[in-house]
Amino acid sequence: EMSYFYTFNEGLWWLMEEKSINLDQWVLVQDLVRPWASSVAKSLVLIDSNLVDEETILDAGVDEKPSKRKGGARAIMDLTPPKIYVAEILDTCGTIEGKYIEKDSAGRIHISGTVAGRAFVQGKATTAEGSHAVITDLIRSVVSRWEMHCDSLVEEEPPNPKGPVVHEPPRRVFLEGGGLPVSLCDYLFPGDTVADACSSAKDLLDMIVHEENVDDTLETLSDVSVLLDTGADGLEYVDESGLESTFAEKDATCSFTAVALAIAVATVGIGISYLTLQGSKSLT
Repeated sequence: EMSYFYTFNEGLWWLMEEKSINLDQWVLVQDLVRPWASSVAKSLVLIDSNLVDEETILDAGVDEKPSKRKGGARAIMDLTPPKIYVAEILDTCGTIEGKYIEKDSAGRIHISGTVAGRAFVQGKATTAEGSHAVITDLIRSVVSRWEMHCDSLVEEEPPNPKGPVVHEPPRRVFLEGGGLPVSLCDYLFPGDTVADACSSAKDLLDMIVHEENVDDTLETLSDVSVLLDTGADGLEYVDESGLESTFAEKDATCSFTAVALAIAVATVGIGISYLTLQGSKSLT
């Protein structure tokens, strides 16, 4: 198990020429999130705070084959709990490639929060494979949750909103149970509870998960009251907690897309898949 946290703090500019594009269009991901994804894909990943050679086996002491029951039948219950490694993602902080073009913007989307993730790989995986699983899980999570949140806004379009608008995309929770040696994940929108995650596991996977086996503490809700603590001039401020809040500098006359997404401050997290396994034939 590759466990990690990633602090997300990105400001994305919404161009004036794109202000009329619908929220459910793929261009949102391509134009706004893709540059970040390309950058984070080049990040350095530390394993347990150490820079390990890419060809090093994560767990050299693991058995080649999982244990079998008497008579040769293999069962999920025979699998031992995975060894846990802590991955740290270090951004490259390199320069942005390409030419700089000056364009007018209609608004700014500010996404901030902490992403929690768990990626699973086979025991004989190398550190390079483990690092790749972590980065893939992170990118898939942010992109998928971005799409999920945009879809949720299409039917909730308020008339001509003004000023800063704070949105909270779904946060990730982890489920354990059913004899699996790995964690499953689900996403809870504001207002959902761990009971909803248990219900989803039952409906989608026919798996019974008790509420006490759902970890919803890794990604927490934002303090909206702090984020909206602005001054009279409507500019950016950094509060005592260190969270940066962005506010419009002038009254907006553009469409909902430009204004409603002028700020999206939220706890961001990880993909829509319930399980990430890399090369584990025994669980396929």
